[in-house]
Amino acid sequence: MCAALVVVAVAGCGSSSSSSSTTSTATFLAEANGACRTAYAKVNALRPAKAGQETLAETKANVPKLAVIAQSMLVRLTALTPPPTLQGEYSRMLAAWRNEIPIALVGAQAAAAGNKKRDAETKTEIERLSGEFDDAAGKVGLTVCAGTP
Repeated sequence: MCAALVVVAVAGCGSSSSSSSTTSTATFLAEANGACRTAYAKVNALRPAKAGQETLAETKANVPKLAVIAQSMLVRLTALTPPPTLQGEYSRMLAAWRNEIPIALVGAQAAAAGNKKRDAETKTEIERLSGEFDDAAGKVGLTVCAGTP
């Protein structure tokens, strides 16, 4: 957020076309990071007090909530229009997130059913997609989004 404010302040020193472009980039980054910040706060609120101490019943109860949070974040991020120079990485970021949501749901179902093999497979795929999301988000400049909770 501070970086976005610095970009806006510096943009005021340039020409009007440069200022407009930089301001829209700063606005885009602030809005996208805000969408991630909101979603991540909701995810973190569902976590147990002690990491790794979530019961199977809590996991089952939280999966639908997490799916709603993930989908809401995707909707907010998809509604934003990045500057043309960021479009490629932003599209890659969104594709990774879009693909991760259903895989996470399958993984949760596998874990609940005791299917350790399928659960492990989905965790591996989620880690890959999460890494891709974080990498693309970092390249776009979405520092909050790149910090997957």
